Amino acid sequence: IGQWAIGVAQSIHRMGYPLHLLTRYMNPEAEMLQNREPYPVIQVHGKRWSQFRSFYTYRAIKNIYKKGIKPDIVIATTWNIARGITSILKKNKTKLVIVVHGLEVTRAMPWLKTRWLQQTLNAADAVIAVSNFTRDRVIERCNINPSKVHFLPNGVDPQRFYPRSN
Repeated sequence: IGQWAIGVAQSIHRMGYPLHLLTRYMNPEAEMLQNREPYPVIQVHGKRWSQFRSFYTYRAIKNIYKKGIKPDIVIATTWNIARGITSILKKNKTKLVIVVHGLEVTRAMPWLKTRWLQQTLNAADAVIAVSNFTRDRVIERCNINPSKVHFLPNGVDPQRFYPRSN
């Protein structure tokens, strides 16, 4: 997921759009981006991440707005990240795109978490599914308008992964 987000950020930057990249981990690749790219790479973190990730993400987005920066679009790489920011984005008329990877719509979850998933995905302006199977499950399980759910497969960086020559 992290590699995907970095690739999207680099592509958006190459197209000339301003951006901020928020990341949970400041791993060596994120640190390299922070030193190399002209856009800010901001670490979003806190204690007991899995329980409070929605709050930490909300706080990070709120701090961006406080700096006078108003993003046009926020791309959330998981629905759990997006869950805490739907209201602040709507209030500020910022579009939300959520990436769905598959497990969230194929595995059994407690009813409350399922409800949160449905509410969060329905609040998004667009949902990106990494497979057609996942796209179909999102539409079926979350009762989302099919025109809002788009298929975009995971990609490969040919500079890093290529066939070996003999």
